[in-house]
Amino acid sequence: MRRHALLVETLESRPDDADRVEALARHLAAARPDAPARVTLTDKYPNLKTFESIRSASNGLIDYARESIDARDVPAALAGMRTLFTAFHHFKDEDARAILGDAFAKRRCIVPASAWYEWTGEPGSKVKHRFARCDGRAIWFAGLWDRCATPDAGAITSFTILTGPSAGWLSDYHSRAPVILEDSEWAAWLDPTADATSLLSNARPERFEVSAPS
Repeated sequence: MRRHALLVETLESRPDDADRVEALARHLAAARPDAPARVTLTDKYPNLKTFESIRSASNGLIDYARESIDARDVPAALAGMRTLFTAFHHFKDEDARAILGDAFAKRRCIVPASAWYEWTGEPGSKVKHRFARCDGRAIWFAGLWDRCATPDAGAITSFTILTGPSAGWLSDYHSRAPVILEDSEWAAWLDPTADATSLLSNARPERFEVSAPS
């Protein structure tokens, strides 16, 4: 599903690239020939001309909602897995809370990792940076999970990693930083009755170091 989202993102930014649209349509059709997966593009301010060119090039496998769709109040008729890409960080704090409120209250999770990456510089010459704990221990991202039933792949469980305001030297690389928990904070984060909002704005950059990836 993530692969689909990345491809559709590319199509929206380069709608005249018919080859990409056709490639995604073939992928959707091949995944399940008897009932191909379908994608519905939505936007609060839909670019109908662009959306229609994508729908046409994909033979209807990539369709779109003609009306304005607000991510804070998605119509029940739009069933299936919902994905936001290259957009969520643009929402105001109160709007982001409205979108994620239900998951934040009921479906918190922890995502293990060894590092995360940021890129700096101009397009075509960006530099990749690797961030890890100074003590070499695992990183535990604060996340949210969800589960939905899809017509093509059955039940799918997915997760997202949360970010908060960056701080200290981390701000030299990005204005946002992943929310990373200490072992002692797991219980509060996973307890749906606990108020865990304070954990979202405490980057604590002294815990990390940056290096060039090997």
